[in-house]
Amino acid sequence: MSAVAVCALYALAIALYLHTLVDCVRTPPARTRFLPKTFWVLALLWAPVLGGLAWLYLGKGPEAEPQRAQNGSGGQTLAQV
Repeated sequence: MSAVAVCALYALAIALYLHTLVDCVRTPPARTRFLPKTFWVLALLWAPVLGGLAWLYLGKGPEAEPQRAQNGSGGQTLAQV
């Protein structure tokens, strides 16, 4: 494998590691799945690539849908009336 390809793979691994570590630290504990947040951070520190992939696919739960504001007409807008 050429030196450029090896450097690109290392750069990709480092970018994945940094992204997932920052994302895990900034995610509220209520959105983590399967493990407590502390264990996810430890998994990312222990196994950067595998832990990062696990965090991306298993660790972070979906965002809660924002609540719609009620406008006094039972939730209908003017266009729906």
